[in-house]
Amino acid sequence: SGGSSTASATVSLTSSASNLPDLVYTGVGYYPTRVFGGQKVSLFDTTQNIGGAGASGFFNYYYFSKDSVYSPDDIKIGEKFITSLPPGASVSPIASLSIPKYTIPAGEYYLIIRVDSTNAIQESDENNAWFLPDKIMVVM
Repeated sequence: SGGSSTASATVSLTSSASNLPDLVYTGVGYYPTRVFGGQKVSLFDTTQNIGGAGASGFFNYYYFSKDSVYSPDDIKIGEKFITSLPPGASVSPIASLSIPKYTIPAGEYYLIIRVDSTNAIQESDENNAWFLPDKIMVVM
């Protein structure tokens, strides 16, 4: 009890992948958790390069989804460009995402985040770049 939770993960790198970047999410926070059309959501997310090489410019995309799996019909609500990320470094850009008015039906949505959304960076692991926080309520 106490109303808080923590999570941790262990990441191992193999020597065969040491010459490539590997971009992952290591944390996210956002507020408010209940928004109205036309309102902004402030998002604080951390992207880390756990690979052995630097990554030049890439985009992080933010989506609303009715389920916990990304699909092409999910609603893109924003993006953030990261200019570069050296090996072992992390960056925590603050995104202010505007919730479109009248285009998103009221309801609960998952906020799905994808690092290197355009696949601009060749990574040692191309399948660990999604992050799925708790649901967010959209009210119209």
